Amino acid sequence: PSTPADVQRTLLQAMADSGSKQLPEIWKRPLLSRLRSGSEFVQSAMEVLIRCGGASDAEFVQVLAGIAAQPDSGDGVVRLQAIRLLPAAERTLSGDVFEFTCGQLSLEHGVTNRSLAVDILTSTPLTTDQLQMLAGYLPETGVMELRPLLEMFSKSGDPQAGTALVTALLDTPAATSLFPDQLKQLLSGFGETIVDDAQPLFAKIEEENRTKVERVESILALMPQADIRRGLKVFHSSAASCIACHRRAYLGGHIGPDLSRIGTARSERDLLESILFPSLTFVRNYEPVSIVTADGRVHNGVIRDESPEEVTLQLDAKKSITIPADEIDEILF
Repeated sequence: PSTPADVQRTLLQAMADSGSKQLPEIWKRPLLSRLRSGSEFVQSAMEVLIRCGGASDAEFVQVLAGIAAQPDSGDGVVRLQAIRLLPAAERTLSGDVFEFTCGQLSLEHGVTNRSLAVDILTSTPLTTDQLQMLAGYLPETGVMELRPLLEMFSKSGDPQAGTALVTALLDTPAATSLFPDQLKQLLSGFGETIVDDAQPLFAKIEEENRTKVERVESILALMPQADIRRGLKVFHSSAASCIACHRRAYLGGHIGPDLSRIGTARSERDLLESILFPSLTFVRNYEPVSIVTADGRVHNGVIRDESPEEVTLQLDAKKSITIPADEIDEILF
């Protein structure tokens, strides 16, 4: 406790970066102490648990459950990490915890919050009532969050959940980026009645596709008025979260392609289409995937490295996970 704060942060980061596959016993007491303190070191201590294991220990589970149940006075990341770290068997998404997690799907929150919320929801068994409630939050989320959530709905097959999903998607701006054939196949698991009810949704998507060319042309005409400074502001903003996935010069993530020299390789029209309709095409080797593990967890991200023994998945700008091949149940592209 008497160690200067900056040194404590450095030590915790070194622990997280150690590559240890099992949490050393000697780390347990200091980590529990910082998790219980409610101090600035809580998130750093969680990062050690995320990267070195140990969250399944009974004492850690008890402390994490307490953090998960308490309202987060910060940006919500600490509470989300606590919920995500809880073993699936110990994770109860009820009442305020469920509403809080669903609320983090909104585009008003950063990409880290949204990614953690998706991880939590897709790796936790939800009741039909919870799926219906979750559907009400879909209109606020984005394309990257919508796709894995739809995969989760498709596993339900309950007509009530299907009805709630179709109703919500009609009011979801991100839904127009979905491909009608894939959406129809997904909804078919709920029965023909639900597919029939979704006809207005299919019509809306097709109409949106017809108007995309006109939209690109109208915005291309505004290019002479473009301001690079405003573009940089958008690129770095938490709402757009471009920098979380894409790199520019020395800053940014590795989930999407490096954009430092993108202007020399792509035309203004290509770039504009990619910005306006990002889900229509993905650069080779940057396609988003979902990996389902043997314990039922779903991890969403981009494959960064792959071998016969293991797969490394980039989950967001700062977090990756290495999954042994024998623990992988399914990879969904």
